[in-house]
Amino acid sequence: MAETHRAGESGAGLNPVDRARIITRHAAALERHGYRPQALFWQERGVQIARFGVIADAMLSAPASLLDVGCGFGDFYAWLHEHGMTPDFTGIDLSPDMIFAARSRFPQAQWLEGELLTVALPEAGYEVVTLSGALNEPIADADAYAQAVIARMWALARRQVIFNMLDNRNDEVARSPFLHGRVPETVERWCRRHTANVRVIEGYLPNDFTVVMGK
Repeated sequence: MAETHRAGESGAGLNPVDRARIITRHAAALERHGYRPQALFWQERGVQIARFGVIADAMLSAPASLLDVGCGFGDFYAWLHEHGMTPDFTGIDLSPDMIFAARSRFPQAQWLEGELLTVALPEAGYEVVTLSGALNEPIADADAYAQAVIARMWALARRQVIFNMLDNRNDEVARSPFLHGRVPETVERWCRRHTANVRVIEGYLPNDFTVVMGK
């Protein structure tokens, strides 16, 4: 039986101000846009789908179990099923509104309200751990927080961790006060502290990159 990864083991999580701001922002966006990508601050559905496709293509095979960090209202779960992949799916999101929506839409999956760094989860409990668009907020100590999230995802995965970030070499990302981008080479160095099996995927969007970490 997998050992439970203790809450808070990899970091203290978001500070209260950032946590409250993110929750409030998502509640307002969901009320305004409903179950559409714009409620998750995607520019359009095509951008969201492009990111999902890259993540799925990077998987070694269809996973038996998957943890999706920052799951929103379950769009990646729906996308996987549309493409014939039906893992034992767990989604986790800080926003109670998003989790309520995900549970309402897809009650057959498991949905957890909370923050990855502070919720108890089974260590090495998921074949694949994914994250799409959930590390782009301009928060206090954003890079230290991102590194803690990466470390926690690595501890929870048995096979792969796959996540994307905004590319700070893109002028629009670099100038925006509402976004926090990174340089791929920097993120790759963070990941190589955990494994030499790291791959960076670029070119599918002008302002995004995906990192694949393998056990």
